[in-house]
Amino acid sequence: MLKWIKIKIFIKKMRVKHNRYDFKIVTTNKEIIIYVDGTDEQLRLHY
Repeated sequence: MLKWIKIKIFIKKMRVKHNRYDFKIVTTNKEIIIYVDGTDEQLRLHY
């Protein structure tokens, strides 16, 4: 549950910071990685 809040905050922050909407979400068996296209920003969440 907390992960989705973190993801929402991250996406909101990146939209303000970069004014971009293209996010790539990669899930591996241990973590979720969200990349912001065109930047090196990423959010890694372990589960």
